[in-house]
Amino acid sequence: MFEIDKLEGVIIAFIKDSIKNAHAKGAVVGISGGIDSAVAAALAVRALGKENVLGLLLPCESTSSDFEDAMLLIEHLGIRHKVIDLTGTYKQFLKDNGKEAAGNLTYANIKPRLRMTTLYFHGSLENALVLGTSNKSELVTGYLTKFGDGGVDI
Repeated sequence: MFEIDKLEGVIIAFIKDSIKNAHAKGAVVGISGGIDSAVAAALAVRALGKENVLGLLLPCESTSSDFEDAMLLIEHLGIRHKVIDLTGTYKQFLKDNGKEAAGNLTYANIKPRLRMTTLYFHGSLENALVLGTSNKSELVTGYLTKFGDGGVDI
């Protein structure tokens, strides 16, 4: 079993090596207000420095408490950030496709895919890799969206 400090060092080295090997300038992280994105963003800052991490807040019919928590993290880490509300994009997508949200996975997977499209857009603009925020439990159980939160660079 790893000690937490040793595990942190392994992850930081992995992030540094991944960015270097890709000839990227930094990382883009989606900040949700939850623990997973907070840990990922903090590790990115430790690996790359705060000036090389861009945090994107991508609310989409989100709660105000999630947004507030995300902003607290951004302020604590001191990273650059952008807020891009995807609610209108999501609603327009449903309208354009003649559908109303029916609560099944077809609809549930739209939001993570919109977020990932936005993360990759900004990653490309920044010459940065998209850093994933899923945790091991989510990966083991398959709780991710293909080409959504599961489609990351590292």
